[in-house]
Amino acid sequence: MRATMAELKGLLRRPSVRMVGVAVVGMPLVLAILCLLYSHLRTEMDLKENLLRVRHHTVERRASALSHFFADRMDDLVHLKHSREVAMCFENRAPGTSVEYGLKQNLVMIRKLFFDLMKRKQIGDDTIYARLAYIAADGRYLADTATASREPQKGMAAVLRNVLSSGGKRGRVSMSRDAEYFMVATTHEHRGEPRGHIVGWIRPGIVYRHILGADESAQSSYVICDGDGNPLLISNIAAAYPVHPNMIRSLPAGGYREFSLGNGTGSSEAKMVAYRIPVPDTTYSLVHLCPAEKIYGTLASADRVATVSLLVIALLAGTAFTVRSMMLKTSVDELERKVNERTADLRRLNEDLRQEVSEREVVIRSLEEAEKRYRSIFENAVEGMFQTMPDGRVISVNPALALMHGYGSPKEMVSELSGVAERLYADEGRRSEFVRLMEENGAAFHFETRTCRKDGTVNWVSMNARNVRNEKGETLYYEGSVEDITERKSLESQLLHSQKMEAIGTLAGSIAHDFNNILTAIVGYGNLLQLRMQRDDPLRTYADRILFSSQKAIDLTRSLLAFGKKQPVELRPQRVGVLIEGAGKLLKRLLTEDIDLRMDSIDGDAVVMADRTQIGQVLMNLATNARDAMPGGGTLAIEAKRMVMGNDFVRLHGYGSPGGYVLVRVADTGAGMDERTMKKVFEPFFTTKAEGKGTGLGLSIVYGIVKQHNGYINVESEPGKGTTFSLYFPEVQTGEAVEAEAAQVPLNIRTGSETILVAEDNAEARSFLTEVLSVSGYTVIETVDGNEALRTFSDNRDRIALVISDVVMPGRNGKELREEIRKIRPDMKILFTSGYTRDVLLFKGIHDKAADYISKPLSPNDLLGKVREMLDEHPDPVQAEEPTGS
Repeated sequence: MRATMAELKGLLRRPSVRMVGVAVVGMPLVLAILCLLYSHLRTEMDLKENLLRVRHHTVERRASALSHFFADRMDDLVHLKHSREVAMCFENRAPGTSVEYGLKQNLVMIRKLFFDLMKRKQIGDDTIYARLAYIAADGRYLADTATASREPQKGMAAVLRNVLSSGGKRGRVSMSRDAEYFMVATTHEHRGEPRGHIVGWIRPGIVYRHILGADESAQSSYVICDGDGNPLLISNIAAAYPVHPNMIRSLPAGGYREFSLGNGTGSSEAKMVAYRIPVPDTTYSLVHLCPAEKIYGTLASADRVATVSLLVIALLAGTAFTVRSMMLKTSVDELERKVNERTADLRRLNEDLRQEVSEREVVIRSLEEAEKRYRSIFENAVEGMFQTMPDGRVISVNPALALMHGYGSPKEMVSELSGVAERLYADEGRRSEFVRLMEENGAAFHFETRTCRKDGTVNWVSMNARNVRNEKGETLYYEGSVEDITERKSLESQLLHSQKMEAIGTLAGSIAHDFNNILTAIVGYGNLLQLRMQRDDPLRTYADRILFSSQKAIDLTRSLLAFGKKQPVELRPQRVGVLIEGAGKLLKRLLTEDIDLRMDSIDGDAVVMADRTQIGQVLMNLATNARDAMPGGGTLAIEAKRMVMGNDFVRLHGYGSPGGYVLVRVADTGAGMDERTMKKVFEPFFTTKAEGKGTGLGLSIVYGIVKQHNGYINVESEPGKGTTFSLYFPEVQTGEAVEAEAAQVPLNIRTGSETILVAEDNAEARSFLTEVLSVSGYTVIETVDGNEALRTFSDNRDRIALVISDVVMPGRNGKELREEIRKIRPDMKILFTSGYTRDVLLFKGIHDKAADYISKPLSPNDLLGKVREMLDEHPDPVQAEEPTGS
């Protein structure tokens, strides 16, 4: 056994045997070490690429944050220029006044608006804006939050000129190399013309502290440069390694480079990594300069790894013959230690990566919340909102717009509208005008047009919209809001028509007095002439026609005064069936034989408050129009029925108020009218008839009478398809209807012998009164005015039994004459007569419904009956003390 051990030791001491042993043991070890080194080198290279990408993402995220920051600042200025305070400066400015004058009127409000914005816009404890100003187009400062100076800081003049000369409607951000601030500006336009610019100054420190997070070491920097690569602002001007413009220009946009950079003294160089990331939606780029060792940490470079590998191999080769198990164990321990270190580095890098991912998730959540808020505003707005393409395609609408146009949901409206111009606009020309405004001005404000609902009816809407463009200025889509102004348009139309009616009523009232005086003479002498003729006298026919024509003139005058509201109508509960049947007898005589009058669908029990005479006038005028529209014959149908006018009916038709109504519809089969004619059909003096065939007042009178009955009227017609007039009268549920008026009983006119004083300034009317009274046996004393009448009465106070006085006369008027006469003789009876309208009489203190009043034109029967009635009446003591109308 001992011999065997000795031989083994001797064998091991032989050189050849040792070489084989070392080779057998060393070669696997060398191969294992080489594999570990290769794996380590590959891991370091992958880690290096990951770290470069992580840093690249960090710079991208900060460039995006910088872009959002500038976009928010632009939104601030856009909101300012659209604010009510700024707009008022130009809306309230009288034509020809300067912009500066307009702004001075609201200077306090504008500066307060600017200060409020500066106070609200903060990041942490730092105020974003250092200054806000409104600068006129010629460069003058009109409103400024700066207190010391009205001019920009030194070095910013060129930047300010650059901003103010920008053609952009929304605005831009600008900065010069030696300036102390970022500047944001937007152009303010009023009615398509530039009026000035709103400019904001922002301290760069806000950007670096809160947006870029410039907390880097002394060797790293963030640089904001222009499109040509010129540095504008550097986060760390005290960095050990200065920034060279040529180095920045050589950087690829969106990429990075590694290079060596000296510290400016020539004593040392450092390996650096530079990134250049374009800032979205701006002309700037964000450059990040950082030492490579800050990015890579303790990772060894490829050269150092190769050198260490060679040294290890050489060491193993040189000591392979002497190193035994301890050396092998030591190498294994060293490798294990390095692996542990790299594992720790990987853990740290993974933690940094998780932190970045967490920050990115916060940004994404913020964007999602902003999107939710915008979507909530869009979906819940009470006004309609839309997004459309310039070619007419609908992108989206909100529920309010869909409901406005009769669709059940926004999805239904988008799917059914193949194009805005073809399906939504009632007038395609207005769509073209809208597109022109959007392309030329970038926006449209209070753009009014008619749009079609799903059921084919038409709405009036007012739109405010803007053109959304990309960074190249290309149109992406239009977006805006829509307000339904159908009711407002209807009210404007009704107001305009009412004003026209009032004008005609005023005209009618102004001539009513003279016209009634003329008619008094015609009607009076016509009646006298008729009374003195025998029934078989051939000339009596002429007198009858004179009186018939005179009566038509009287009715026309009263109708004009009625629709002009110069004379009240007497509204009483009337059965619609009775009214129409009564008018039907006259209509049959009015219509020609080839016109078929149908009155089949009449609800005879429906009751309305109406003036029988005025309703008859309405039907006569409509029937006359229908007759003239059917020269070759046709059908005239009149129907009446109950109906309920609901909120939907009012909104759809643009007139009326909810409640129960009686609908009277008058339809003919005549030539019809086009839309242009229908719009003017109720206008005074508008007619389509040949000259001499019509006055143009028939339908105007119809309109006025219907309005005086608290009703509504509508017309529907198409050329060649006839015309239908729909009259809506409020239905009454209580009260007994007045049946057909009893036939008039001829007055039992009694003559007399009393003395009557007549005070009338119109010669024809005075002559008629004297003639009629004298023929009836009365003694008449004529006077031409109030003063003469008072003198005559004073001289004949005991003889005179009655005074007949005009209301309006030269000198003393009728009321003043009555007061003076009753001072002389309190029980004196006075009968007033006048051709003036009710409003004039009330102004003169005379009530047209009083027992001591009779209106012109006068007939002999009415006059003599009223005279006898007053003479036979016992005097009223109270009336003697307080005369009527005083």
